[in-house]
Amino acid sequence: MNSEVENFIREQRELLERIEAFSMSPQFELLASTGREVFQSPSDAQLASWLLQPIFGMGKRPIDLVDEPDGLAQVVNLLQRTLHGGCV
Repeated sequence: MNSEVENFIREQRELLERIEAFSMSPQFELLASTGREVFQSPSDAQLASWLLQPIFGMGKRPIDLVDEPDGLAQVVNLLQRTLHGGCV
């Protein structure tokens, strides 16, 4: 396997490990209640997937924001704007 593929796989594993750890936190449950409304689904898998997707114009993934000061509030705000028809 070439090094580019190995690096890609390593990065994906790290992201999955971060989302797994975050999914067990109280902060995730806070997001999940809004996420269930946004995605109109009782499943938190869509929220987990959304957390890994770069936000247009921000250059970051929501999972990257949650560890920053006020980052969780920013992510909640993004979800609420989505719920109410705003652009993210």
